[in-house]
Amino acid sequence: MPYPTFARAVLGAIVILLLQLAPAQAQFSLFVATSGADADTCFSPATACRTLQRALDAAPAGSKIIVLDSDSFGFVTINKSIAIAATGVHANVFGSSATQITINAGPNDAVYLEGLAMGRTVLSGANSGIEFNSGGKLHVRNCVIRNFGTAGIDIRGAGSKQVFISDCTIANNRHGILARPGNGNALVFLDRVTVEGNLRDGVRSQGSGATVRLNNSTITHNGTGLARMNGGRLISFGNNAIRDNDTDGAPTATQPLR
Repeated sequence: MPYPTFARAVLGAIVILLLQLAPAQAQFSLFVATSGADADTCFSPATACRTLQRALDAAPAGSKIIVLDSDSFGFVTINKSIAIAATGVHANVFGSSATQITINAGPNDAVYLEGLAMGRTVLSGANSGIEFNSGGKLHVRNCVIRNFGTAGIDIRGAGSKQVFISDCTIANNRHGILARPGNGNALVFLDRVTVEGNLRDGVRSQGSGATVRLNNSTITHNGTGLARMNGGRLISFGNNAIRDNDTDGAPTATQPLR
């Protein structure tokens, strides 16, 4: 039996990402830890850095940054292909009132984020958990993003982007997920994502270059669940829970898994 269209797309994207990162990861892993120091090299657990930004600055493109324990590791601006992974720990990305992860990467770069927590005590500021300005692909898995004054994830800027969000909770922001590429193109996949309690739009697809596909996700208790503007597309696979929003909204199309 062939894979469903959505599953095949996600699987293909993951395979491509692994092919892109695997050679570099075999040579370069960097580490951050509460016991680390930014004067260190980051290239072993014994010489771990203290902040993600220091590890990112030290990392060759295509490297993997591993978070070793639970704490806050500062906000970070990403300008290259990189993987940041926190498995089995509570890694908080936090710094002042700024956007926590800003991605200004090249058109062929791939960024992979796993197991990170981004959040403030209360909703405040003109900031986002993740602001994806430029880059080729962004993968966000098993992350919690909450209480940002602009959006949990803000996808914007010219160029073509692909974004894969899975097993995440995006809650209590002004907007949950904003796909607004302007004159560019953004193809966004949501798989097993919970978008809840956002003040305005849970998921917004804005502009003719924006397409958001939703699979097995829950969109609830937002101002508007699904919102589209200026020709944006919202495509459901018919297995999402979109309910109990002030205004639920509706997908522009429904495509069965097959």
